[in-house]
Amino acid sequence: MRILIGLGLLLTISPLWAQQVPQPTPFFVKVALGPAFPAAELTGNPDAQRVAAYAKPGIFFGLTVGREFTRWLGVSVTGFGWTNPVNNDKLTELVQDSYLDAFNSALSSIPGSSALPALPAITWAASAESWRFLGGYVSPFLVAHLGERFAVEGRLNLGLVNAAYPPVTATGTGTNFQGVLVTERLRGTSFLYGGGLGLRFRVQGGFHLVANVDAVRARPPFPASTYNTTGSWKVTVGGTERTI
Repeated sequence: MRILIGLGLLLTISPLWAQQVPQPTPFFVKVALGPAFPAAELTGNPDAQRVAAYAKPGIFFGLTVGREFTRWLGVSVTGFGWTNPVNNDKLTELVQDSYLDAFNSALSSIPGSSALPALPAITWAASAESWRFLGGYVSPFLVAHLGERFAVEGRLNLGLVNAAYPPVTATGTGTNFQGVLVTERLRGTSFLYGGGLGLRFRVQGGFHLVANVDAVRARPPFPASTYNTTGSWKVTVGGTERTI
């Protein structure tokens, strides 16, 4: 999968509490908890897109309220949040490939750099916080009742999501060299759309167990990344030790 974080495939298994009311049908409250699989794309920031590609499955939480207006038609509103951690081993490989040339370029701009020894081999270690998503969507849905206890639901999800691109910290070490690069947290908000399927089983009275699968898509835009860098390199030129 090419892809990003958290906007994509959501799998939830949850209890559903519904208060039976006179016709047409019930108002309900649903609490959902389950895994969130990355399956979407970002826009506007290639750094964020690359980091998004290394997102891992995370945790989803949702709270839904809704009402069935007839036995086959209803609408619900869901507020949600989810997180996706980042594969730090893959992130380290990305930093190793992406930033060594940047350090070489920076050194070449120093007056007298032609007299400096070659930059030592740098070993990078990178880590990032989890991607975080908050949002909500409205879902008109259709219901097919299969006897007294089972029902199948299909829905359309339309809403908004705010995504937080996590800060990345990379530390490079080499002979007489140490550098740290940190990116800032970025946020982007975008339209969200998708669909879902659900299976309900009425346990007793208004209490149901529900298995839901929702696929949602969004492309939150992010501004260009801002980097804060610190570092030092001790070198000896003409018998004199210099710290750059």
